Amino acid sequence: MAAMINSEDLREFKKKNPGVPVVSYVNTTADVKAESDICCTSSNAVKIVKSIKENSIIFTPDKNLAGYISTKVDKKIISWPGFCPIHDSINAKDVIKARELHPAAVFMAHPECRAEVLELADYVVSTGQMFDVVSKENAKLFLIGTEEGLIYPLKQRFPDREFVPVKTA
Repeated sequence: MAAMINSEDLREFKKKNPGVPVVSYVNTTADVKAESDICCTSSNAVKIVKSIKENSIIFTPDKNLAGYISTKVDKKIISWPGFCPIHDSINAKDVIKARELHPAAVFMAHPECRAEVLELADYVVSTGQMFDVVSKENAKLFLIGTEEGLIYPLKQRFPDREFVPVKTA
């Protein structure tokens, strides 16, 4: 995802949107961060954008995370067209199929997923926040809408629970 934007392109984008502050997701290069007004993580992105006084925000580099943020704030979000290839590859059909196979499961989706996926989620949370959800939920089975690599640490921390990716690589 970081390779989907560079500082030169961001400078040009800013020229087309003069005076609009830039919020960049942490998964960007140092050069892009240097062109940004503030950086955020998926867990604090909404809070960061809400804290900015301006009514329009440029958000880079993830269009899906920008779309999610736009549903949580009363601001115009001007998104860069980049995306996380893993999260963007998950679609509603994947979720529907996984729910058919595991109807009792709780579905957690990362906010970098497409809007169609987030609409089907029980929880839209960052990877770190997924641990909090599992610790508070009584469910024994969780569908995971993020990188498959998160399943191992979830199983380590919650050996009595089962974690299934909604899409496998």
